[in-house]
Amino acid sequence: MPGRAHRLHPGLGLGEGPGGKPGGQRPGEWLFTPRLAFAGFAGPNAWLGQRCRDLAGRFHPEQGDRRIADVFGEGRPLLRPFTAAFDGYFGQAVRVSSTCLAAYGRNRHSVPAEHAGKAVPLRA
Repeated sequence: MPGRAHRLHPGLGLGEGPGGKPGGQRPGEWLFTPRLAFAGFAGPNAWLGQRCRDLAGRFHPEQGDRRIADVFGEGRPLLRPFTAAFDGYFGQAVRVSSTCLAAYGRNRHSVPAEHAGKAVPLRA
């Protein structure tokens, strides 16, 4: 299940605290360190839900005398209600290169080797 610990790249500004020292209070560090591996989709969803509940008990980074859960609870009534499942993706067929890359926009994404040289559906 969980893999090895992984520190975010310092250039992103997410994995360091004040003064460039490790252990900062930034959301990138809270959520994505360590990097984990899961067998299916249920695992990461369960882990992320529990991790969010754990972090909700911490003190808010800007309102240090209040917990994150309290600040969220206060702002929750102001959020727009969730009414339907998201179905607004863009789909198109793309050709996978011999080096197993599928181009979308200005980015290239790696795909499994069995798709090399074939057209595959892409959803973004």
